[in-house]
Parts: sequence; structure tokens; C-alpha cells
Amino acid sequence: MREVLYTMEDKETVVAKMYDSLKEGEAYLVITGFLFDEDAESEELTAWKEVQPNPVYPWTAETLKSSLVSHGVLARVTEDESERYSEMIRGWAGYLNEIIGKSVNEAFGRQLVHEAQYWLLLTSALDSGVLKYYRVEGVKRS
Repeated sequence: MREVLYTMEDKETVVAKMYDSLKEGEAYLVITGFLFDEDAESEELTAWKEVQPNPVYPWTAETLKSSLVSHGVLARVTEDESERYSEMIRGWAGYLNEIIGKSVNEAFGRQLVHEAQYWLLLTSALDSGVLKYYRVEGVKRS
């Protein structure tokens, strides 16, 4: 499940359904996603939430881990990859710097501006430390 769990209100049900779909010891579960605390507040997080096309719902790394354990998932990897994700976005920004001043059609230019604004807000929220990007890998316990 990639970068979508934060848009789901009932995450426990989603985790239960993922668990039910796994074969014992064989199927590998990989979850990547954005996590933040319900009480977290910052201008960066608020700005990021406002540009999301769908509502976002808080969940912390600890709550995610606890949910996986309670559903019988053995998490082999649980890593905060916020910094790596931000660096990846900065690499994309390097591409934008290369095309500055070059001729692009109007529609492409508008899309570039839109994307740049979105990714800037995401990077700001990640860099503030309030928003986290986690990768979890695990298997169904036997």
C-alpha cells in the first residue's frame, strides 16, 4: 500500500483487510505513507493538508506499528524515510532548474508550477518534522 493510508479514515479496517489477504509467511506487506499526530500543528502541515485532493486523517508511526502487531503482522522493517523522501523531491527540483528559461508550452508550464507548489509544501511539512514518511515491511505471522 503506497502513500494512500493517510487518506483513509478507518485505518484499522484497512489494516485488517490487508492482513486477511496475506498468506502466512509468504506474502510480503509493504506500506509507505505519510504519518502525523492528531495534535500536531504547524503552518507547514496545515498548508500541506489544504492542497490535498482528499481529506487526510492522522496516524502516528506508533499507532501503525501497534495496529500491525495486533493484526498479526510481523514488521521486519519500520523506518522513518522522511529525509530520504525530501532529498528525492529536491532531485526533482534540480530538473526544474534545468528547464528554467527554456520554452515549454503553456499547459506544461501551468502543470509544472502546480507540481512545484505541491512538492514544495510537502517538503516543507516533512522538513518541519511534523509530517513523517514511513516505510514498513512485514509478513503475516505463522
